Amino acid sequence: MPTKETAPKLNRRKFLAAAAVAGAAGGTLNLELGLGYDYGEFAPLNQTSAAQYPTNPRVLTLVGQSNGRPAVPPTNQLLTGVAFIDASTLNSGKFENLSVRSSDTIAFAGAVELAGKGSLTLDAPSFVASSGDRVTLSASYVALGNYFNTSDYFGGSFASQNV
Repeated sequence: MPTKETAPKLNRRKFLAAAAVAGAAGGTLNLELGLGYDYGEFAPLNQTSAAQYPTNPRVLTLVGQSNGRPAVPPTNQLLTGVAFIDASTLNSGKFENLSVRSSDTIAFAGAVELAGKGSLTLDAPSFVASSGDRVTLSASYVALGNYFNTSDYFGGSFASQNV
């Protein structure tokens, strides 16, 4: 149980996972853009439903810098099945362990740098970047791959054109 001295600090603008005491771990952050909402899971008597929302592929984009600006400008549009995460925001949290997962695709935009002292895990069946993008990953332990690595994963209707 964390004590007042070892608990992560919370300020008004952002959550910092940096340890409050020298030598203590900085915490863990798990980000996941997974399967959508299925009414059947929550319906009375566990009724099944063919509906799965959102219906489009899930794409989690790690956004880096491009010419000193975010490679993807922030938007106030309602997006479904899509997430844009600024890599510098993740780094500024100073998490000891960082895990980013997507049920379909992790995309990179711009110059993306992710760093951590402990572990860094990127888990998706597909990784996508444009030819001008640059990705730098650094941690004591770095894992890239897909936990659900099966040969028929892309056999469905969401087959990626980028594989």
